[in-house]
Amino acid sequence: MAKQSMAHRLRQRRCAALLVAVVAASGVTALASSPAVSAASSTHPSAHAWRVRAWRAPTSAGTRARLAAGAPSVPMWHRTVVSGGVSYPISMVGKNPFVHQTNPVTTVPTFIVPISLTFTDTGDVYDPTAADHACLGGATAVARTLRSPVFTKRAYTVGGTSLGTGQFVDIFQRANFFKFTKPGGINPGYHVNLAVKVLPKLELSVTGTELATACGKVGMIDINTFEYQLLAHLDDFAAAGVTSKTFPLLLLNNVVMYDGTTANCCILGFHAAIENPNDGGVQTFAVAEYDSTRLFHGNNDVGVITHEVGEWMDDPVGPNTTPSWGHIGQVSGCQENLEVGDPLTGTAMTVVMPSGVYHPQEMAFFSWFFPTGPSTGLYRRYSMNGTFKTPAQPCT
Repeated sequence: MAKQSMAHRLRQRRCAALLVAVVAASGVTALASSPAVSAASSTHPSAHAWRVRAWRAPTSAGTRARLAAGAPSVPMWHRTVVSGGVSYPISMVGKNPFVHQTNPVTTVPTFIVPISLTFTDTGDVYDPTAADHACLGGATAVARTLRSPVFTKRAYTVGGTSLGTGQFVDIFQRANFFKFTKPGGINPGYHVNLAVKVLPKLELSVTGTELATACGKVGMIDINTFEYQLLAHLDDFAAAGVTSKTFPLLLLNNVVMYDGTTANCCILGFHAAIENPNDGGVQTFAVAEYDSTRLFHGNNDVGVITHEVGEWMDDPVGPNTTPSWGHIGQVSGCQENLEVGDPLTGTAMTVVMPSGVYHPQEMAFFSWFFPTGPSTGLYRRYSMNGTFKTPAQPCT
């Protein structure tokens, strides 16, 4: 299949993007602006322009049809949810927690692909594998990510209740369906594990804009050009072992994206599904930034990564449609999808690991999107850390 056609399909899945912006502090979605940004020249996005922006592109019908026909993919379960008299078919990564599983554990081969970007105008390199002495104490973004709660297991207790030992998004999923994963539930051993391996870095040259931040610089690149660059390396990914049955996480370091113009900044990550021409399957993947700039309040270190991995797990092909909700988190209007990160963008949790302190993002439970009956989540709440205690309100 032609790479231009593949790029078109990828653009059709960008509705899952994580869009975070810096604006003057007002309202629930506002984030504090950095003095370095507000003092930038007029060729850069103004503080007002750095606001939440959402894409609403349709999903490729071909990709969904391929999955329905049994094409290779990461393990998924499927269920139809009835809410308000409407049926909503959903798919998630793992095994169905609503049904007793003889072996409720799923392990997904996961590849971190570091993307090193050299800005041609300045020669500045944003490399996730390079030691960062200014912001990370000499660590690399890759090492910090590997040692973070995203990939390193630890025990979790929320409100006095043990959620078991696991990776952060796995524990989120256990809390999400705690009615079934708790001791005495039908699937107390439920887990979705990410078996991670780091692939050699992919080095690309880009043009874009750079700005000084509280710690180092942030680079900004056009997402459309970046997509074409990534798609040109599909064969390289395949040669490194990436298949439709694996989950590649393309890791950026302090680089964000804009759509066409810097006025449409900033996209910190996205997840998507496209047809894989090398094995005929449905390739799910995510792109996410490790952030040490401190520019995006509530989205430090692995905040964006947890957002994207969580949404990949709960809406891998998408869109998993839901009743309409909105006017919360990064969503200024209404949307109808099961994007567990969007309603709580910028709401961080604090997790202490042997390697340091991390700030994964809190995410909304499945039951928050479908207000039918009690929540299946921990304490019958509607988000992992209890920020949401009631389901989503209808959006108009």
